[in-house]
Amino acid sequence: MSKLTRSQATKILIGKVTDQPILGGIGGPTYDLYGAADRDRNLYTWGSMGQISSMGLGLAVARPDLRVIVLDGDGSGRHREGGGHSQGRSR
Repeated sequence: MSKLTRSQATKILIGKVTDQPILGGIGGPTYDLYGAADRDRNLYTWGSMGQISSMGLGLAVARPDLRVIVLDGDGSGRHREGGGHSQGRSR
């Protein structure tokens, strides 16, 4: 049984979305997102460690008609510990 890589998972996700915006966090998630499909509704970030989840929440709150997808890495979580509380509360 082989492991599913992050890149493979991103390609599967791209195959299932229609017009939903997908926001890619710094580094690997953004590279994988761009490599899977460069779409007008993708947002690629550079130098924004820990910020993409808050950006995704802001977009979702501002546009409740959209289903916003955020791809983020585990390292970014250490840079947004306070933001995680806000995101959980907004749910």
